[in-house]
Amino acid sequence: MYWGWPGCRSFFGKVLKTTLLYIAIAVSDINEAAKLFSQKGFTLKKPHHYKSGLQEGLTTQSVLLRDGTSLQLVSPKKDKDKKKGKLTQYVKDVIKNGGGGYQIIMHTNSPKKLEKSLNQQQDIPSVRLEEHAQYSWLSFKTESPYAPLSFLKWKKAPQFIDELFHHPNETFGIAKVTLRPQGDPQKWAKIINKSKATQSRLDFSGLMSTGNAFVEKIILKSKLRSVPSSFKVGETTIEFVNESI
Repeated sequence: MYWGWPGCRSFFGKVLKTTLLYIAIAVSDINEAAKLFSQKGFTLKKPHHYKSGLQEGLTTQSVLLRDGTSLQLVSPKKDKDKKKGKLTQYVKDVIKNGGGGYQIIMHTNSPKKLEKSLNQQQDIPSVRLEEHAQYSWLSFKTESPYAPLSFLKWKKAPQFIDELFHHPNETFGIAKVTLRPQGDPQKWAKIINKSKATQSRLDFSGLMSTGNAFVEKIILKSKLRSVPSSFKVGETTIEFVNESI
C-alpha cells in the first residue's frame, strides 16, 4: 500500500494556510544517528544522497509520521570534494556549533500569496520564492536570523509505502517544537501571524535558553502508555508524550 505524503494535500480556496512539515536535524555521522533513532524504535527511510542542486553534497534520511510531519537527518559529505550546494556549508557550520535541529520547514498552500504577504511588511527581511522541478521553495537569506524558517509547496506529492509510517515506539506525530530563535521576537511573531502558522505547534519559549541549535526540543506523540526515554541529537532534545490519535 502506498500513501501520499499527508502534509502535502491540496488546499482549495483563497485562504492562506501554513502547517508544520518537517524538521531538519544536522548530524556529523548519519549512520550513527540513524542507528540511534532505530534503537529508539523508529523506522527510517533509506538515505538519499544529493548530487546536484541546493543540497548537493548532503545526505538525508527521514522518519515519517502519520500526522504529515517528519524528522529529517542531514549530514554533509566527509570527502574533500569541493563541489557542494549552497546549503552544505551552512549545515557544516551548524555541526561545528554542536549540531541538532537547525531548520523548520512549513508547508504552505500558496507560496506566491505568502511571498507577497511577507514582502509587504517593511519591518521584516524579504523572502525569495524559488521554483524547482518538484516543489516551490520560499525562504529568507541565509545570513538572516530568520533563515531557519522556510516554506515549501510540493508540485507533486511524494508517495511512500505504508510500512514507513509504522514505528515500534508507536510514534505518530509531533506535539510541540520549542525553538531558540535569534532576531527580534516581535518580528518572529509577525512572520508567524502573516504566514497563518499560529497553529503549527511552534513554541518560542526557548528564546532565552542557552544553546546554539535553533530547535531546543521536539516533543513527539506516542500511543504507548510507557513512552520511550528522551534522548539528544546534537543540542536538540527529543521527548515523548503519551497521546491517542
